[in-house]
Amino acid sequence: ANSTSAAAGISVTGAVALMLVGAIPQIAALMPGALTGWANALATTPPPPANTGALAMSLVFAVVGLVLAIGLFERQEL
Repeated sequence: ANSTSAAAGISVTGAVALMLVGAIPQIAALMPGALTGWANALATTPPPPANTGALAMSLVFAVVGLVLAIGLFERQEL
């Protein structure tokens, strides 16, 4: 993005896309937002089963974001 406004627009679009995809019931359990429900349920007895799908998707999103950021920084001249 060539400007701050464009970068903000891209960020907001990405956040809205994640929220919309998280609203689909079949996919909601795999989205990173499902980790908050899992963390809240850890206080209950017996503890809930691990939500490894949401944890894996969170890691995938982090790695994809890191790769994209490194790729963009490599293209820019300092």
